[in-house]
This record gives sequence, C-alpha cells and structure tokens, in this order.
Amino acid sequence: GTESDVAVENALISMYVKCGSTGDARIMFDKMPERDVISWTTMIAGYFLHLQGEMGLMLFHQMQE
Repeated sequence: GTESDVAVENALISMYVKCGSTGDARIMFDKMPERDVISWTTMIAGYFLHLQGEMGLMLFHQMQE
C-alpha cells in the first residue's frame, strides 16, 4: 500500500543523504506522490548535515506552506 511505498522511499532518501548525495535524495523526494513527517525531516536534516543550510531552510519554509 501507500504507507509501505512512503516507508521505502524514505529509506532511499535516507540512504542517499547518508552517502552525501543530497541531489539524488532531492530527486527522490520531489518524485514522491505522498510525503510524511519522516520524508521532510530526513531531507531537511540531510541538507544541514552536508552544510547546505540554505537549501534546508528553503525546504522547511516550503513544508510550512
């Protein structure tokens, strides 16, 4: 179901972030038809982890919309 799809997609985003591939993580994030709090948190934290705080802030503001 969609919940398991989101969980798998979140795991892939997390893997990309841990490997330093924030660009690939963002592509995966942008393609997700549904996102949950884990999706947003993983992507935003990934940007800050890899010193891309400006991108993280932009995504945080996008999440709030």
